[in-house]
Amino acid sequence: MKFSREDRWYKAVLCGKPMMSPDVTTEELQIKLGPWAGVHRALGVKSSYTARIFTGGELRGAFGIYYENEPHELSSLETAFFDTGVALLNVMCEREFEQKRASQTLSSLRKTLSQMELGAHLTQSSFFYLNPETRQVTGTKDLENLYPHRNGHALLAREWVLPEDLPSVERALNSIYQEGAPEMTMAFRSNYFGSLRHFRVLLQRDTLSDCNMFFGAIQDVTKVTEKAIQLRETQKLCELSLSASKACFFVKDADDSFRYVMCNKAYAGSLGLQVEEMIGKTDTELFGDGEQARLYSAFGSSAMMSPAGQVVQGNFTDSTGAKRRIKTVLTPFVGATGRRMLVGSGVDITDLDDLTRNEKINGEILEEAVREPDFSVLIDRVFDKVMSLLQCDRVMLLTCSPEQKFQLYRERCSENCLPVGKNVLGEIFSGFSGPRFVNLKSGRAVFIDDLSTVPESKVYIQNHPDYQTRSCAVCPTVIDGTLSGVLLVLYNHRCQFREADRWLTRAMGHAIALLLFRERQQEAVKEAERAKSSFFALMSHEIRTPLNAIIGFSELLKAGGLSAAEQTDYLSGIASAGNALLALINDVLDLAKLESGHMIFQTTQSNFVQIAHEVMDIFRVKCAERQLELVCRIPDDFPMVWIDPLRVRQILLNLLGNAVKFTDTGEISVRATFTPQTKETGTFEFNVTDTGIGISEEDQKQLFQKFVQASGIRGTQTAQNGTGLGLALCRELAEGMNGTIGMRSELGKGSSFFVRMSDVRYCEDLTRGRFEARSNCERLPKAKPCSVLLVDDVPMNLKVMAKMLEKSAVAVETACNGLDALQKLSTRHFDCVMTDLWMPVMNGAEMAEKIRKDSRLRHVKIGLITADTESGNQFDISVFDEILTKPVTQRKMLDFLIRMQDAKGSRS
Repeated sequence: MKFSREDRWYKAVLCGKPMMSPDVTTEELQIKLGPWAGVHRALGVKSSYTARIFTGGELRGAFGIYYENEPHELSSLETAFFDTGVALLNVMCEREFEQKRASQTLSSLRKTLSQMELGAHLTQSSFFYLNPETRQVTGTKDLENLYPHRNGHALLAREWVLPEDLPSVERALNSIYQEGAPEMTMAFRSNYFGSLRHFRVLLQRDTLSDCNMFFGAIQDVTKVTEKAIQLRETQKLCELSLSASKACFFVKDADDSFRYVMCNKAYAGSLGLQVEEMIGKTDTELFGDGEQARLYSAFGSSAMMSPAGQVVQGNFTDSTGAKRRIKTVLTPFVGATGRRMLVGSGVDITDLDDLTRNEKINGEILEEAVREPDFSVLIDRVFDKVMSLLQCDRVMLLTCSPEQKFQLYRERCSENCLPVGKNVLGEIFSGFSGPRFVNLKSGRAVFIDDLSTVPESKVYIQNHPDYQTRSCAVCPTVIDGTLSGVLLVLYNHRCQFREADRWLTRAMGHAIALLLFRERQQEAVKEAERAKSSFFALMSHEIRTPLNAIIGFSELLKAGGLSAAEQTDYLSGIASAGNALLALINDVLDLAKLESGHMIFQTTQSNFVQIAHEVMDIFRVKCAERQLELVCRIPDDFPMVWIDPLRVRQILLNLLGNAVKFTDTGEISVRATFTPQTKETGTFEFNVTDTGIGISEEDQKQLFQKFVQASGIRGTQTAQNGTGLGLALCRELAEGMNGTIGMRSELGKGSSFFVRMSDVRYCEDLTRGRFEARSNCERLPKAKPCSVLLVDDVPMNLKVMAKMLEKSAVAVETACNGLDALQKLSTRHFDCVMTDLWMPVMNGAEMAEKIRKDSRLRHVKIGLITADTESGNQFDISVFDEILTKPVTQRKMLDFLIRMQDAKGSRS
């Protein structure tokens, strides 16, 4: 049965009024009970008494008493019991309700606490309850990792807060503890947990507590703080980058007439404004309602319609009035709130365009240089381009001498300008003395916008107003690191040089430097060809002359019918011509080896005094014939020095030969000095001085050059001039030994040539006294009687060398190769073996090795006679006791034999 909320009985029970029905059978009560009356009839109920059970403000049930037999009206006692029962039931229901509600509340609290713990853990925070007087603290389970405490007592701030942050923390705590603030928030750092961490604390007074207690929350905000610091640093870097960038950057509000929201200094500066002056302004407000403002507005509207943005290029007039070309990238941006922005980034491409144009011009000039061999025509074309592109009034090219003297090479000026010519070059360049000239020599161009501001140039401007020069650019042309000239670009008006103008001027200077270098190279090639032709002509003459003497005298001797004096004279001529030819060939070969880098320098401990006397002995007879005094002025205590004796002897031989050749009277002297610098090294110098004809200043400039023979060098007699290779060879040899060669000479008064070498090792303990010169240079040495085996594949060489040895009573036998020599050594005793190196069947080095390995031949001395001065590069020459270089003379052969006999015991 359903009861309507409109039923009187339901309403009565709901309102807490007992329904007292002593007789439910009456018509009045039937109407009052409504549907409930039918229930009563069905159950046979005659009387009913009902009361509500209401707890927590809600109806929980009802309590009723029913009588079935007959209607019954409650007595006062029954009514009392009824009311008491209703009251007891209400109390019982109320208690049950409260227990259930408490259980639900406790469950809700537990759930809330669990959620709080989870939230605190996720946010790296903790809640706590603090008594500041006792410092007792309790809180969520993560509290010990955030708020340090011992045995439930919080540490003092000074025990764990970073000292730098402690003052602000103490002020905050004092505001809530002492001054009564209801709450406070503070942030600080701490190293207490082993690393620097950032914390944030919220503390609030507990107003419900009788004592002074506080609720609090502490959170570890290290990661958030570090991210914020990084974000601020990144933002600062972006701001600095945008501020320092030469690129123009701006942001406009597309929803507010494209007003500027931000921009960098480069963009504002290009407009002649400050950043603050532009923020909040539109282009119209900044530039007026002009073409530039309309163009910017059109660009912005078009870019906002394109999701990918646009790239636009346009001409722009900067704050100085100069025309610039700007390339701008415009990108639309929509923020989180839907606000539309236009982001622009522009780059000035004016200089890039100019640079591209300059590179194109350089390419054109180089292409023309390839096609046009005439340097003068090329310079004219370059000048045309400079005049056209730089819009200057005058262009000048000057060449620079090694003495830093300038000479006008070419000038081009406009129609209304007077040519400068050579008249005022000195005054023009007076403005480039001092630091400016240093810039030129180092290859840096000089640009002067206003010459009147240069004190050194005022004289030129005042004295020559007709030339009207007001601005200039001076670009050096540097070749091989040396200033070879300058390119002058002059203006009759004051000119402010743009960077593009500077680039173009430098480019023109570099192009002209390349053209000058090409011309110089071409001249060098031509000069080399001329020198080569002259050299071969000279060599042809120098070679054919001694050959002519050798062949001519030989034919005269073969014809016979000559006296003994004539025969001796002819043989002397043949020997002299042969020696001259040998010296020429040696000089040419040595120069070739030096130029190819194949010359080998071997430093050994040497007695220079002995070397000097040996070389001087060669010229004593000739000096005596010409009544020249040959003097050696070297101290008796001259030390032993570590030098290459062969190369030093070669230099000394050339210098003495020239001195004898060009000295008619007086003396020729050889001097040497040694100046110690440390205990081990010093400076070694020797010189050859003569009283000959001397050398002119002009000829001295080219005296040490190769393949160049000046007609004025040391006289004009062709027979005396020689090949011109000797001194060039001396210079190469001296430099190869880390030394220098020089000279001092005066025409008609003689010359002095010196060689100086630094860091030469020496030994004072092994000094040698003055070497005693031979009184008779023709006296031959005497060898001990011995037997010699000569080995050579050329019969003529064997015949000549055998005769030389036989004159000294030496027993000689010959062999044609190494194998033949070994066979003879196995059957006969020999004291010495003298062998050539290059031979068929078995060469000299292979033969020497086999001799060294044969224990029966340990006593044999082995000497090498070869024309190959570089034999050590291809063979092991350490197996030989001595080495003699061809050609061989009587004296050289006997000296060689004596050295062989005096050599230490043979090798095993």
